[in-house]
Amino acid sequence: MELFLWEKILISDMRKVLSILIIFTLSMSLCFAEEYSEPITLKTEINGVSGYPGFGLGLFPASTSFQYLRSDIKLFEDAPFDSKLYFYITYGFSNVNDNGREWDTGRPSYLLTQYEKERINNDALYDKFTVGNAFRQHGAIELWFGQPFIENPVKESEYRQLFEFRFGINIRYTATTESLSLGAGGSPTFVDLDGKPKGIFAHASQERPIIAYPWLNGDRRVLSAYLFSTLYFYPYREIRAGVQDGVYGYLTVEYSPRWLLNNISPKGYVTSDYYRLNAYLEEKLVLFDDRQSNGWNWLAIYFGHSNTVNHIEGKVVPYYKIPSNYLSTQISDRLWLHFMGPNFITSDCYSYLELALNNSISFGETVNSSEPFDAVSYSGSFSLTLHLRLFNFIRFTYDCSYTFAQGINSSYPRWNQGAIINFSVSI
Repeated sequence: MELFLWEKILISDMRKVLSILIIFTLSMSLCFAEEYSEPITLKTEINGVSGYPGFGLGLFPASTSFQYLRSDIKLFEDAPFDSKLYFYITYGFSNVNDNGREWDTGRPSYLLTQYEKERINNDALYDKFTVGNAFRQHGAIELWFGQPFIENPVKESEYRQLFEFRFGINIRYTATTESLSLGAGGSPTFVDLDGKPKGIFAHASQERPIIAYPWLNGDRRVLSAYLFSTLYFYPYREIRAGVQDGVYGYLTVEYSPRWLLNNISPKGYVTSDYYRLNAYLEEKLVLFDDRQSNGWNWLAIYFGHSNTVNHIEGKVVPYYKIPSNYLSTQISDRLWLHFMGPNFITSDCYSYLELALNNSISFGETVNSSEPFDAVSYSGSFSLTLHLRLFNFIRFTYDCSYTFAQGINSSYPRWNQGAIINFSVSI
């Protein structure tokens, strides 16, 4: 299938497109800076524990984003609330490993019979469940329009409106290449030492695509897009910054048909074709609130509870929308206790501790599968989060969790930990 010129430019080098868009948007924003008071946000995230190997001891910036928000647009003359326009662009990279599913059918490895397991162990040519390590670059652009409506009856709320409706589009580009840290004895994932496709990539074709991992089809350069609409609900009161009491929720609908930039990858592979429903409801109750004489915090404690429902269906689901255990429906429940420590130096410097109990259940048919099956999976864990914020510029977060049940993939308990340093600048 012949591609248009702009499509070839976008697919060939997304980084150039991202740079041009950032420079253009930033320049236009600065030119009209006197007409509005909204900040432009430049944000860089540094992953301090599981950063990319070989890059600055794991402290190399793994993603950079640019955000631009206007919330003073008077689109409707008689509307009590101004409209909003949001633009977001990001670029990043990570090390990935796509394993555990039969590439041509999408069947998970835990459904193997004992005979099939023995055959795979004894015959490397039959190993259809192993892909290998790879290096993934990704860039995304998101644009949405928002319209608040209905006066909020909760006067102490951070938002004047009770509801807000948003509609937008998200476009993502992904390029998957050989891992950058193969090591002395390492072996490429996609080609052999002579540069010829190997493993599943030698057997895959247009007639027999990689169903389990559609983002690895063709030359592994993927453009995908989806439309979304979200309804937000804000009936909670703001005790003060970082401490809320009440209810918050939203309902999101996503639609990613194949005609929406999802079939222009090289050789015409379909990169996305799904719809998704996502609902979230959160309740918070302040238990203790003690302040300093200047209004700063001494100690605040609140109890939180949330539920999430997620359902996705379609022929092709991209990697950034893949649900847990590849099952189409998930329901999660979270209980947490939040301890917010005293402000120091300024009101933008503080820390908090959060203890949480997380439970989720997944069920339904598998996605990205030519032979779908039904299953049920449960996951449960305890987690601890430590957060330190300095001048609203530097944020350090450390997470530690203990998984006591992990559904159909594994039954043994395990510990997980990770830390993130976040820098953000507003112009």
